[in-house]
Amino acid sequence: MPIVESNAAHGKDFQSFIEDELRTLKRDGYLTQVIREFRAREPGYENPDQYYAPFLIQFNDRTRWILFSTTSMRTDRIKGQQWDADRLKQVDATISKALLVYPDEVTGRVRSEFVRQKNKYDSRWEFTRIDDIIPFGELVQLIKKFDDEFQSDEVGVEAASVEPSISRSIVDSVISNTAIAGTQADIGRAWDFGGRNFERFVSSILSDNTILAKWRSGATISDFQHQAFAKILQCVGVDRSDVLSITATSDKDDIGLLPSGGSPKTDVIATVVTRSAGERVFTFSCKRSTKSHVSAHQYSADSFADVLDTNNARLRALLRTFQIYGNKTDFPHEEAVALEAELTDKVASLCKWVVGGHGGEGDEKQLANYVITFRVDTNTLTVHATEEYVRLMMANSNGFFGTPFQWTFASGQRGRSIQLKMPML
Repeated sequence: MPIVESNAAHGKDFQSFIEDELRTLKRDGYLTQVIREFRAREPGYENPDQYYAPFLIQFNDRTRWILFSTTSMRTDRIKGQQWDADRLKQVDATISKALLVYPDEVTGRVRSEFVRQKNKYDSRWEFTRIDDIIPFGELVQLIKKFDDEFQSDEVGVEAASVEPSISRSIVDSVISNTAIAGTQADIGRAWDFGGRNFERFVSSILSDNTILAKWRSGATISDFQHQAFAKILQCVGVDRSDVLSITATSDKDDIGLLPSGGSPKTDVIATVVTRSAGERVFTFSCKRSTKSHVSAHQYSADSFADVLDTNNARLRALLRTFQIYGNKTDFPHEEAVALEAELTDKVASLCKWVVGGHGGEGDEKQLANYVITFRVDTNTLTVHATEEYVRLMMANSNGFFGTPFQWTFASGQRGRSIQLKMPML
């Protein structure tokens, strides 16, 4: 019994270590969410905790990984982890990887057992729904590499190429909070870090009392933070003389998960206290990219059908077929024509769901009523009400199947989910 208790304690210590390190990665902008003891239900069933992973992490592009941890390789335990990994991937289409993580310091026979089991999966000797078995240090490197590649792909610019007032404002903000300074490489890293934290940047300027005071005074302002603040407040329609205070958060723990365990559309919640109407709450979705389209939505074909028209068997079948092909080029022409016809009277509903989550699951604070976009290549920040964003998208629709969206699949998700990319207005 003492040995069992010792092993259990060692496992709990390792999980606490993992949580601390993951939260550091979140603080540094590599992750947007770290959930300890992630649980989810099977659609159509009542138990909210049937499936379990010790950790769920979410990246800046909303990709999610689930993590299992152990200090010893036990095949009886891994069978249960395989089941949870399989079902969680099926329930949440944004979960692209399931990893089993063990301590870096294990050596000798214990480490050999981990390597042996990994080789069984890599060689296809055994089927697995756990994508890899790795030491924790390798996990950290994978997380950083994944987000570095995303940031490079989405931003693709050096700090020197950014318009000076914007570059300085973001870099200065980041330097003041993270002690990044010095060489040109440091400045480039600061810009990269600032990009990682666009949501945090938005919530920080909305919560800045100095910016609020200048805005209320009506003073002429030219720097990027103040201009962004003014654009946001103008869009939500509050009078500067009426505002008493503003607080905002981009913390995913404050915003919460959808009932299914998925990620809501809201990235920032702002609470504005006014003289005339008391407390008003505004919800924002935040997008920043150099590209004309940005990944905005990823669900299974059945989830699309359930939201758009749950009893439409033809629509469900067409969506499932597209999910198998994963792209418009390979999708049979007659099926594409039929899908466009089925979607004709559902485009507005689809747009509202994609942009703000409206029509899907979630409470009011998880549905985004405004959209903030920042085009890094043109140094342009825009703010729209979700309804206006949808109207503009539909008026200039040049996407697939009569919608404003590009239809595709996320890496490793062909056949499992449909990803939509929305235009950056």
